[in-house]
Amino acid sequence: MTKQAAAASSDKGTTYLAYIGHRHNGSSLLEMAINKRPWWQMTSDDSRTDWNFCWSQKAFDWDSFYGRAPGAPKQVLNRIRGNGGITIKDRLVVNMRKYAKAAKLDPSKPPYLPMSFIVTVAGEDDEPSKVDNGLKHDYELRALRDAAEAYNQKGEKMWIVKPPPANRGRGIHVFKTLKQAESFLKQKKPNSTWVVQKYMEDALLIDGRKFDIRLLVLLTADKRLFMYRDSYVRTAGVKYDPTIVTDQAMHLVNDAIQSKFKETYGMYEDCNKMSLDDFRKHLAENPLPSGRFLSVDTDLWPQMRESVAHVFCCGQGHFVPPPPNSSMFELFGLDFMVDEAGRAILIEANSGPALCRHGRVLEDMMPRLLEETFQKAVDTILPPPAGATLPTTLDCFEEIAVLAPPVSGCADRLAAAEKADEKAASHSPPRPRSAVNPEAVVKRLFAAAAPTIEELAARARARREREEKAVAAARLLFHAAQEARHNAIAASQTLKLNAETDTLSRFDALSQTDVLSRLPLLKRPAYVERQRVWAHVGDEHVPVGVTFGSGLLVAGRIPANRRIPLGMSTIHVVS
Repeated sequence: MTKQAAAASSDKGTTYLAYIGHRHNGSSLLEMAINKRPWWQMTSDDSRTDWNFCWSQKAFDWDSFYGRAPGAPKQVLNRIRGNGGITIKDRLVVNMRKYAKAAKLDPSKPPYLPMSFIVTVAGEDDEPSKVDNGLKHDYELRALRDAAEAYNQKGEKMWIVKPPPANRGRGIHVFKTLKQAESFLKQKKPNSTWVVQKYMEDALLIDGRKFDIRLLVLLTADKRLFMYRDSYVRTAGVKYDPTIVTDQAMHLVNDAIQSKFKETYGMYEDCNKMSLDDFRKHLAENPLPSGRFLSVDTDLWPQMRESVAHVFCCGQGHFVPPPPNSSMFELFGLDFMVDEAGRAILIEANSGPALCRHGRVLEDMMPRLLEETFQKAVDTILPPPAGATLPTTLDCFEEIAVLAPPVSGCADRLAAAEKADEKAASHSPPRPRSAVNPEAVVKRLFAAAAPTIEELAARARARREREEKAVAAARLLFHAAQEARHNAIAASQTLKLNAETDTLSRFDALSQTDVLSRLPLLKRPAYVERQRVWAHVGDEHVPVGVTFGSGLLVAGRIPANRRIPLGMSTIHVVS
């Protein structure tokens, strides 16, 4: 704090204390904003907990924050707990899938996201049958390979691999084919999870170089959502060449990556940053491959606005409310790429975006961004004392409507019941209503409908037991059928021709009784008529029409891993 600010503070009386982490992301910009408010004091002592406002970009003690004593002073934190639901790459993929299904989104409209899959490296304890090429052979891997085959037919073969929790471009690799990506992943730590995305081979370029739009988004404590109009464009320092996948300066536009390459950093734009106004001029002079001119204001901005609304609607279910007498807000950085069709595609959402002032664009924009963030997120909760004068009001944030979460089946039924009650009430005298909070009712209904972890675990154990019993029955059936066949062949060679029919009938009845007595799960009677049984083990198929006695007939071929009805059980035949 400056001497002038300190003197003014002593005159008016200090009202609030701000903790600004030493050399944290954006700490110098916050100090500039607080120095304009003489009723604030600053500290960088991380042992103090009596602060009113905390700006920290490192590990935070959530237990202390939520365990404060009742009546403690009001506190404002620059972080929202649970933001990982949209800022961690694999969670964003999974949660947006669920959200899109619940909200019944049209895939031809925003939000546009790249085709993404969650691939897990096989562990040492995984069954060999569930591992393929060093990766867990689950639904995600099968879907990824199907998608890769479809893209191959279109001539698009490149994929990009990202570690979910990393940022600043760390751990990201580009591959020419999915096979190369799988070879890379299988060497990674067992049971580690990776995001595999379709690489944008049709990305729009600026003078032959890749770029993205870093859109700054503010979510305040009162759930107001803002997009910053003076967001900026990040550019690559090397012209794009799809035959080269190892050059990070060509494929990744993160400032942490580009600044490493001193020979190309700033070669085209100052510190590889372009303002949206300069980007508008570029689009006005360079049409799309289709000949159409793209506009930031009428094409890209509305698409990004709709994507932001959907992403943060999805995130509402993951954000954790603050403790009493406390508030949380956060500044996010969303990265959008533009394809040759003019679509703004959301690549990822970042918590704690870089607030460095590299280049003239950020040198001018960043102080204004943090000042307006403080005005909208802090001054509204911790107002100045009477007679104090606030800095000049800024208005570069555009507020957008926060969407209501998609209606689930439970809430839908509740709404229908309420409509029925209203209709009945219109034809009869109103009934007295109890003072019940409707939100609490909905929460109870959801809690009743959602199974607990113990119930899910019990269901999984029961399912595994049923499958194990079915597999054991199928194996026993196959071995018993083989044994009966060999015995029948051996016995038939010793029978006399004149007694062949009678002897075979007696042997068939004995072998049938022996087989069925060893299959208690089937619960068959002592005598059954001839029935068809489908048997398949591994890659072997029993020939059509082979008969084992008068009770079992093995016939036909079936695909692997099919469920086959047999008596009272359902058998999943495996090798």
